[in-house]
Amino acid sequence: MAGIKVHFDREELVDRLQQRLYSQLFGLVRDIGSYPAPPRGPRFFVDHVAVAGDPGGPPPATGAGALRSESRVRALGAAVERHADAVADRADRYADDGTGLVRADDLLGNADDPLADAGDLLAGADHLLGNADDLLAEDLLGDASQWVPAGTLLARYTPAPGEPQAPPPRAAATASHIVRDKAVLAALRRVVARDAAQGPHRRIVHGDRTRPLDRILARRLGRGTRAAFHLADSPGFTVTCVLTLPGGGQITGITNHAVLVRAMHEALLEAVRAGQDAYWRTGYVRVELDIAGTVEADGLGPDELTAARDGIASIVTAWRGSGRRVLHRDLTTPDVLAAGFHVARVGLLRS
Repeated sequence: MAGIKVHFDREELVDRLQQRLYSQLFGLVRDIGSYPAPPRGPRFFVDHVAVAGDPGGPPPATGAGALRSESRVRALGAAVERHADAVADRADRYADDGTGLVRADDLLGNADDPLADAGDLLAGADHLLGNADDLLAEDLLGDASQWVPAGTLLARYTPAPGEPQAPPPRAAATASHIVRDKAVLAALRRVVARDAAQGPHRRIVHGDRTRPLDRILARRLGRGTRAAFHLADSPGFTVTCVLTLPGGGQITGITNHAVLVRAMHEALLEAVRAGQDAYWRTGYVRVELDIAGTVEADGLGPDELTAARDGIASIVTAWRGSGRRVLHRDLTTPDVLAAGFHVARVGLLRS
């Protein structure tokens, strides 16, 4: 109906998600807090979340943001991802023959709709949890489901005695979102970024296009802190942010997005998050990048404002025929779904 506006209250959404996840006795999340700001350096919110029964133990899941709601929802999402990675090996059982194989779907099987062959991933608990012998994953670049070593796709797979060593992926990532397709896209973008991180970068020269980010930097960086952004070759925009702090320490974050300024902003937040963790645990370290010149932000290609499924298709189309194998596995378990999240695991296999 024309003329009706829907008001989106981000704070209310974050509160609802937090209430679903948090309980000191029975919740997926048992503790939520915020880091104090370092004496010097960027002034952002950074929240930390302790995940119940996480075998990885500390450090907790963390998230950064210019707003408290942004840092909190990112930390909650990171907690859900850590939980899903931790329980995937327990929720899915594998063949008893010692092969350690799991089944994976090819996300590049259909360029128009990469998820078309996945079916209804939320059809029932049997699919969500796998069956007694295998785990189903989807190959984004291929034609059908296929069997792959569990250790290649899952983050915390424990091989059985005598099981062959699984080849590591070229890159892999887990991501969560309240919308299923956006979880898949987020995981795929993280894989794109990690794959591109090994190549050369060009320093981004700011211009009219980056003014919204420049205003945030002016307010939040703090005296003596410098931010440099570097572009790597990939589908969309893969950006590495390097923060140089007072005293010379450096922290870095890398992300991929279809919108340049969003990629730069999220890389900044990832650097802040990683830096806050490092500051309170181990101290800062220097960062080395392969820098090959500069590029004008205003001269780069256009942003792509598309639906999540179209974003997946865009990356799939760019990678088709490259020899890559991109596998997807839905890690959404009933407790995660009940809390309002979906979790996706994406792995890029070595050709």
